[in-house]
Amino acid sequence: MMADCKYLFFSIKKWRAMPSSRLDFINRYIVVLIPLLLTTSCSHQRHSLNPYEYSYKAENPALKVEYKIYHINAHTSRLYYSIDNTQVLYQRMASASTYKSSLRISYRIHSNLSAERKSYLDTGSVYIADSRKELKAEKIEGYLNVTLTKGPAKRLEITLRDYNKKKEVHEQMMLQKDSLPHEQDYLFKRADSSVIFKRNVTLGSPIYMECSRFKLPKLIISYLPSSGQFPLPPFSETSLSTKKIKDSVFTINAIHENQYQFTPQQAGAYLIGSGKNKLPVSIHVSKGAGIDKIYSHQQMIYSTRYILKQEEYEQILGEGDLKMAIDNFWKQVAGDEGRAALLIKHYYSRVEQCNLLFTNLEEGWKTDRGMIYIVFGVPTKVYRSGKNETWVFGKEGTPDYIVFNFIKQGLHTTEEYVLQRNTSLKESWFKAVNTWREGKVLSYP
Repeated sequence: MMADCKYLFFSIKKWRAMPSSRLDFINRYIVVLIPLLLTTSCSHQRHSLNPYEYSYKAENPALKVEYKIYHINAHTSRLYYSIDNTQVLYQRMASASTYKSSLRISYRIHSNLSAERKSYLDTGSVYIADSRKELKAEKIEGYLNVTLTKGPAKRLEITLRDYNKKKEVHEQMMLQKDSLPHEQDYLFKRADSSVIFKRNVTLGSPIYMECSRFKLPKLIISYLPSSGQFPLPPFSETSLSTKKIKDSVFTINAIHENQYQFTPQQAGAYLIGSGKNKLPVSIHVSKGAGIDKIYSHQQMIYSTRYILKQEEYEQILGEGDLKMAIDNFWKQVAGDEGRAALLIKHYYSRVEQCNLLFTNLEEGWKTDRGMIYIVFGVPTKVYRSGKNETWVFGKEGTPDYIVFNFIKQGLHTTEEYVLQRNTSLKESWFKAVNTWREGKVLSYP
């Protein structure tokens, strides 16, 4: 019955080049894979990855989706989604002129945070059939309304299925809806009304905010510039202070009922809240093309600090031609331009990815989790429990087995995690750094 179907797997991969070109031998590339399958023999694959581990994958082979929960009123919340269509399988019938996706987002709200107890407060789903005559890289965005009342924290389980591709991905998040404004009570949008999922914006871009559940006549905004500090190595016996100094504080009034707008004029972090002792939400403002892109050779050098010796770092920064200086470093450790290109692709892809994942009061690559992510890569396993997040690399009992523990800090926002440093991590750290310096990409299966 389906023998007349043709499947088009539209996949666009591109290495984000800087405006001035990162290296002469690195070029932007776009690869479009269009396999036309004449049968429906596609194996069903389920991912058993921990939800957090899955979200840390830089180049996920299945499906890429972002979610944002927003509490509208006392009884209803809204689940926004943004699906990367370059990972979606579009189907076209032989007689049709359009390509169509076949997706479904399903959710279940658990009555508690325990994974063992299966009691649901609300369930639902939406079917998504994205039709288009020509395939190009875009986001498939929309939302579902869910029933959620005020009370103790709950667990939201979400599944995205691609029926054409016969794959699905799972994600979980904690729902917090109590008597005080929380991060999930704020919705950030761009000038074109698109939702800001990662709370990262480009300098000079207007930010539109909503807070429907609470009638707030004004919001208080604190500007926190970057500290300029790098995380200390994981074996350090001391740690940097996570306390941020507020540079300025100002208020903005509602432009409409529960709607606000401001345009940041300086790069850095902004804490947005409703008053004293109210948990603020942060948004990070970056220069250049966006938080997920490296926009200068100086920024490249900064983020390479983790594998540079102190004297190398100072020497490279002191060169007149920064591009040539960082080029020469990678050529030297790689031995040839081809391997240097590979190292550059993987290293700075990690920098950009952890900017998307971990940016909060600082750019993601300058956080403790960003440091470990860049040098060690994607964790083999990730566990979260309360205020703890644990990253496991390698298989227990093997020489490469290593564990990093992060503790959530409640100083400003919900995503500040500080590494528990220990002198026992020294050997593993230098082994990892030397792997890069020997011209090899460090990664764990």
